[in-house]
Amino acid sequence: MATYPNDYGLVVGINHYPGFKNLSGAINDAIAFDQWLTDTNNGGGLPQENRRLIVSSANTNKPIQEDIDVALVELFDRIGSHQVRRFYLYFSGHGLASSSMGADLCLSVWSHIRRNAALDSEAYYELLAGTGRFEEIVCFFDCCRVRLSNSKGAASSLGRPKPDQLSGHERRMIAYSTEYQNAAYEAENDIDSSDVRGYFTQALLEALYGNAAQTQGGVPAKRLKQYVENRTRALAENDGKTQIPEVDISFISENEPIFGDALPSRKVVIAFSTAKVGRNIDVIGPEDSVLKTIVATAQSVNLPLGAGIHLLCDGVDGSNIAIREGDKHVKF
Repeated sequence: MATYPNDYGLVVGINHYPGFKNLSGAINDAIAFDQWLTDTNNGGGLPQENRRLIVSSANTNKPIQEDIDVALVELFDRIGSHQVRRFYLYFSGHGLASSSMGADLCLSVWSHIRRNAALDSEAYYELLAGTGRFEEIVCFFDCCRVRLSNSKGAASSLGRPKPDQLSGHERRMIAYSTEYQNAAYEAENDIDSSDVRGYFTQALLEALYGNAAQTQGGVPAKRLKQYVENRTRALAENDGKTQIPEVDISFISENEPIFGDALPSRKVVIAFSTAKVGRNIDVIGPEDSVLKTIVATAQSVNLPLGAGIHLLCDGVDGSNIAIREGDKHVKF
């Protein structure tokens, strides 16, 4: 069980657009991401009080921008003058894009008349960065980025007289569910037709819960990026659609963040020869380092492995064998 008291987050999901077109899966996605965020076994490990979950409800115009900004004020008050590790910002709902940079996150009151009733994703990122309070800022925006002329999201009502002296030193991961001028999609769960989810968030949560985990646990930023890009595209293509995420990371390779503590959901069955029984076998990961050492047994071993090519190495005779992405059974 792991908790990360120096991590914070704001999660927003909007299904209800009284003046436009309702969505079905945005709230499901936001709740599911919030559950990962506060999961102390495999997930983000945030204390409940370190995050805010805001979702829309029928027959209201909520949330409005004030609701978002008030939630940020509450979180900033908790942080105070300290610098903390990480801030997560997640949004699921309708979206626009007035340029190739960023997205305009549509609030519940958005309509063709109230076409500026949206949040400027770049401005909210700059607000977080300008505080100088976060070593890492991680943004996930599951929304369309279609262009609509004369529409532009608003900056936050919050602000600072000048950027904090620590601003500009944060590392970031900003993931948009689709390319500029393209749509993002949601689809029914194959098992439960009432469970509608966005392709992007489905891919994101699959990755975070183990599909992109490294062998020793947790999901490195680069693996998360690769999995989400490939899996979102595949989910869309399976339904005859095109959706290609854009994921930007600025982390230093040797010091990239690890998300959560999930062990790999991929397992490979290893059958050892009689000659190897009792020997120590090193498991070497894609980064060419020993991840663990296992003892070869007469019975097959279920070995959880992260993404990428791994090697099994016998230190006695120097033999080795590669385990590739699609391998499910290996004889060594």
